[in-house]
Amino acid sequence: FSSDVMEEWYRDIRSYLSGEDASVRRIHVGWNGQWDWPTACKDRKYVDVMPNDSQYKCQCAKCRAAYTELDRDPTGNFFTELVWGYTRDFANRLIAEGIPGYLTQMAYAQYSRVPDFDLPTNVLVMVAKTGPFSVRQPEQLAADNAEIRKWSEKVGKVWIWTYPTKVSKLDIAGVPSMAPRAWGDYYRSVAPDVFGAFAESECDRFFFNHLNYYVFSKVCWDPSTDVDALLDEYYARCYGTAAPEAKLFCEELEDKFLDEMVGATEMAE
Repeated sequence: FSSDVMEEWYRDIRSYLSGEDASVRRIHVGWNGQWDWPTACKDRKYVDVMPNDSQYKCQCAKCRAAYTELDRDPTGNFFTELVWGYTRDFANRLIAEGIPGYLTQMAYAQYSRVPDFDLPTNVLVMVAKTGPFSVRQPEQLAADNAEIRKWSEKVGKVWIWTYPTKVSKLDIAGVPSMAPRAWGDYYRSVAPDVFGAFAESECDRFFFNHLNYYVFSKVCWDPSTDVDALLDEYYARCYGTAAPEAKLFCEELEDKFLDEMVGATEMAE
């Protein structure tokens, strides 16, 4: 990120947003031997400049000089100034050259902190945060929501990537991850500061997530949705006279998952 290759990257971005043919920058896609932009990139409005996931910490002199206090950043966000710095510079150059379009990037991992400098209006930000599984961890929830709010104050409303997923220590087959009330509470709580959300929610059984997805869809469509009333309607229409028992069962599953699994599970050797 401190090398001359960044200039080549900028020229690719400028060419794409300017409407040039892929042959100008010799962009090659597929096995047909022809120049072409990726098929997902045809609207000429947006370019994602997010670094690859699981990025390594470059040890060249220029990169090390750009890290925030080297390894002493207490937040672990040593990459913030370097990554958001080139995003800012690219965006300002596009504006100066009269080139329309937006640069998109996540606030993620080692560059999730809000930078001290301003970002141009043609930068759109997606913030990565824990999501619904943090609702019974008040300190984590408050910190995450405060960071989302800081980003929204910096660049206008953001959209978010959240992780209500059964992976890592929660990857235990057959354990239900039902948490529709938590999903509703969480996405309603961040609604004033976001314009959209993605839920990364890998799971071993779709049934474990069906109510989560139902509530998520309804709240994303209308953040003022009364989740308790929505769920009561669901139980009544799906289970009829067994609605009270179905509700009790699903709420007990949610309580056990959030209180006894999330944040408390250790995998045996």
